[in-house]
Amino acid sequence: MAEVNTSTKKGGTSENKNPRGRVFSAIWRVILILLAAVLAITSGTLAYDKFVKKSKIPSVFGYSMLIIASPSMTGSIEAGDAIIIKNSDSYAVGDVITYFPADESFSVTHRIVRMEGDKFYTKGDANQSEDPDPVLIEQIAGKVAVKLDKVGYFIEWLKSPVGIIFAATFIVLLILIIVIADKRRGKTGSADSESK
Repeated sequence: MAEVNTSTKKGGTSENKNPRGRVFSAIWRVILILLAAVLAITSGTLAYDKFVKKSKIPSVFGYSMLIIASPSMTGSIEAGDAIIIKNSDSYAVGDVITYFPADESFSVTHRIVRMEGDKFYTKGDANQSEDPDPVLIEQIAGKVAVKLDKVGYFIEWLKSPVGIIFAATFIVLLILIIVIADKRRGKTGSADSESK
């Protein structure tokens, strides 16, 4: 009977050694796996949208991120802000839309100020007059769903060579910290079990 109690104690001790460290390690692994999965799905979707579907603005599940370069919407959207647009089946007066002017490869983000039948008339909030040409629904990439103040500057910096090196270094350091912390916990756990 004494032997049974001793083995139960040993089993309980070895199973419960450093439980906080094991939980922390498991959480980090789950976060890394989820992050890798999200990045893989996002990259795959964007690549498919750009190279297979030949979209002018690649999107993930109907959402696209753009950076505002012009001050024409000053007051509601500033130059340097990032916007997330959502593709929609219907648009109304007051919606801020991103569209491609006829025969142009660049996009414009302006507010719908009036509609006539299937034609949308737009204007930048900071502009004095409407845009010269009406916009048809097939020219519209989507309407603004989210505005991220000044995030565009950071995204543009991340696209630069210095930003890419910084992001890659940060990711590598984060992975190294997690791996080293895991190994230290493993060594501490094995040292604890050897000393008992």
